[in-house]
Amino acid sequence: YSRRRSAARQVDFYFSQENLSRDSFLQGHIAQGPEGFVSLALVNSFNRMRRLGLSEDELAAAIAAAAQGVELDSSGTRVRP
Repeated sequence: YSRRRSAARQVDFYFSQENLSRDSFLQGHIAQGPEGFVSLALVNSFNRMRRLGLSEDELAAAIAAAAQGVELDSSGTRVRP
């Protein structure tokens, strides 16, 4: 069991077309964010992410290493589908 791999999979799910088609909260943040980016602080505040207990830096590293369906911005603090 890897918390980082689990976090990357969860982020991929949050930003998947399947989830976004039903998630008006996240859709709203994507629409408001510059260039469609959402802060990692917001993503890390979601219940499942809080349970994993990763810092924002650890989450950024997990996304960079293993996430498939998202893009991390150059500062490593925001993500978008």
